[in-house]
Amino acid sequence: MKTVLTFAAAAMIATAQNPAPPPTAKKAPPGSSLDQRRGSSRVTWRTRTLAGNDRLLNWKTGPAASAFVQGTFLEAVDKTDALGLASIEASSRNLAPTTDVEPVKEALRPHAVALVGYRVETITADKKLFDFAKALVAEMLIGNAALVALAAIDALAAETKIKVALLTRNPKADLAAIAGTSRQIGLAADTGSLNLDALAAVKDRLFALELRRAGSLAPLFNEMNRLEIRPLF
Repeated sequence: MKTVLTFAAAAMIATAQNPAPPPTAKKAPPGSSLDQRRGSSRVTWRTRTLAGNDRLLNWKTGPAASAFVQGTFLEAVDKTDALGLASIEASSRNLAPTTDVEPVKEALRPHAVALVGYRVETITADKKLFDFAKALVAEMLIGNAALVALAAIDALAAETKIKVALLTRNPKADLAAIAGTSRQIGLAADTGSLNLDALAAVKDRLFALELRRAGSLAPLFNEMNRLEIRPLF
């Protein structure tokens, strides 16, 4: 199950705006371990994510474009690439659903940055919205939705193969609200509301996770890894 992690950090943004020059490669001294000689100890987080083998975590991790408060969406893509991240979340605030998608896709290709999620204020059973997300090659729509519209939204999600992650501050309670929907409908939580107890209930219906606190997250991440839950971060 793939999940998405979305985060914003001022320090990281500053690094993106003024990227440091890459360090000079150093030859390992004689007698170094095999890992050191192969350079695997210096493999970047991005490479580990893209490698996707069973020995490495396979998270899809990236910022929301809105985290970069100045500039366009395409400028946010540049900064995301400078941070060494391979995913980004767009929203209707920085990429209107009437946007021509071809220039956006062309800009993403050389940067090796994938647009994984598209966030809107309210998700409705609007075929044009789902088609726009599909044209962007996004995996999911993220936002709020009226309960009465869930059946129609679920049908469009199945038709377009676009997942829907509903924003939640109470994952266990909201899981009950989507119990009658297909596996195309899931939740988008944050680390302030998701704990180990809620994770055990939600499991692979967790599609996206926003990082809101930095401390004490290792137990949560370890449990997600054990359960093979891979949300968008």
